[in-house]
Amino acid sequence: MISKVQLVAEGVANVDEKLDRTRQELKTEIRETRQEVLAAVKFSYAELDRRITTLEAEMEDLKRRMDKIERRSVS
Repeated sequence: MISKVQLVAEGVANVDEKLDRTRQELKTEIRETRQEVLAAVKFSYAELDRRITTLEAEMEDLKRRMDKIERRSVS
């Protein structure tokens, strides 16, 4: 009976070790994936910022051109 209990205890210990390894692997994978996602988001925001800045500059140019046209038509 004692030998059977020892076998079960060894099995539980083996399962516990395997669970710890799997948990550590998952934590590492999550950490790596998180870093990849953060890098992609950072790149996306930078690209969106560049596009918005370009649109703002074009809008300002259009406003200046419209003001110039309106001043001519009033004169």
